[in-house]
Amino acid sequence: MVANKVVFITGAASGIGYEIGVEFAKQGAKIAFSDVNENVHEVVKDLNEKGYDCISFTCDVTKEDDIQQSIQATFNHYGRMDVLIGVASGKCGFTTLSIFQGR
Repeated sequence: MVANKVVFITGAASGIGYEIGVEFAKQGAKIAFSDVNENVHEVVKDLNEKGYDCISFTCDVTKEDDIQQSIQATFNHYGRMDVLIGVASGKCGFTTLSIFQGR
C-alpha cells in the first residue's frame, strides 16, 4: 500500500518520527527524513546501508526557508511527495501547507 510512495517526515532523527520512517521504509516507501538534529544524516546513512531508499535534511520547522529547501530538495530527488508527516514541533508564523500552493 505504501510501496514506492515518497514520505516526508519532520522530527525524524529519533523517537516517533524515526520509528514511523523505519516502518514506512520496511514497507517499501522512499523516505525524506528531516530534523533540526544533525544526527538525522547518520540515521539515514545507517538505513541506506540496510537497503532502504532514504534522504536526509537538517531542517528547523520554525524556519520557513528550511522547510522550503527541504521540500524542494525532496521534489528534486524523488520527483514528487505523496505523504507529509509532521512530528517536529515549534512555534512558527506560517503553515506548511501554504508552501505547497501551486504544486
